[in-house]
Amino acid sequence: MRLPHWMWRLLGVLPALLLAALLVFQAAGTPDPDQEARQRQDEALRLAESALRNEANHAHTYLSTQQQSVLTTLKQRLAEQVDGAHAIISAIYSTSSPVLPPNTLKTLIRDSLRNIRFFAGRGYFFIDGMNGDVVLMPLHPQNEGRNLLENRDDQGTFIMKGLIHAAQQPGGSGYFSYRWYAPDSKERMVEKIAYVRYFAPYDWLIGAGEYVPAMERSIIDEATPGLSAVHFGQSGAIGLADPMGQMVLFPEVSQNQRLPQDSFSIANGAAVQAQILRKAHEGGGLVLFDWPHPDSGRQSKRAAWVERLNDGSVEWVVYASAHLSDFMPPAALPRLPVFLTPERLYGFAFLLLVAAVLVAWLWPVRHGS
Repeated sequence: MRLPHWMWRLLGVLPALLLAALLVFQAAGTPDPDQEARQRQDEALRLAESALRNEANHAHTYLSTQQQSVLTTLKQRLAEQVDGAHAIISAIYSTSSPVLPPNTLKTLIRDSLRNIRFFAGRGYFFIDGMNGDVVLMPLHPQNEGRNLLENRDDQGTFIMKGLIHAAQQPGGSGYFSYRWYAPDSKERMVEKIAYVRYFAPYDWLIGAGEYVPAMERSIIDEATPGLSAVHFGQSGAIGLADPMGQMVLFPEVSQNQRLPQDSFSIANGAAVQAQILRKAHEGGGLVLFDWPHPDSGRQSKRAAWVERLNDGSVEWVVYASAHLSDFMPPAALPRLPVFLTPERLYGFAFLLLVAAVLVAWLWPVRHGS
């Protein structure tokens, strides 16, 4: 039985149609390399933000714990100093009050504490009357005898009233935070923590304080070894800046010490530090910057999650950073060779259809002739 021409044409074009459809399907399923790269980087950025935020939170908690530990130790040392001084003047009073006039005894007690120093010379004892009169102020003796009940620091805190209130607490002692002149300045005030204890015989309070900035070195010494030991992924580490904005831990540089100096410049390092500190000033968050990878030395994207720790007296900047390559997911599909791009596959399918139609149209005619 002889087939009609249209069936021969159909049989001739059908394989070409199937092959063209396969090419079109392959082209449609071939990922765009640029789009795939963007998707993979977006996914890496999402994973990095989650992981870095988690690491920064851990560092934040660790630093807060160390800070509280240092603060607790400082308060204990202050209490020990003041309690010791209280014992001294109590002994002097007990021994000398029966034989010395009150004013002479007060002068003796005051002078017995005037030249005592501690905390590397920063610490000293002060005595105030519960009415606000200054009895002993070793660094500012010109104020002795004055009433400073209305005296305020540069932020408006009533200093004498706060000290008196602390001495009126149960047990006759307490802590008070205020601002006072820095050891190296007669004009600049800095945060200070004081411990005071009530001395009943003369209605006095005796106290001592320590400047909060002096704590910073202790906090750094306590926190740095633990934070510098934290590593995660291939390049993840913890960074730390002190309240003055100086980098205490700058892992980006320390990781690249073995690379040539031209791989990263001091200027670039300063720019990254400024970016991190600026983000902290804004409240924290994610920052991205270019930095040489510690393995290859080639520039690549690095992400950092920045947090600011502020307890009202000491402010720190802590961040966790790593290269995005640590979080890059694997490619979803193997890429085609460069010459088999989706555009070329569509072109091949079109040419194949055209050729198939021509062959299918001509071949049955010749076959029947």
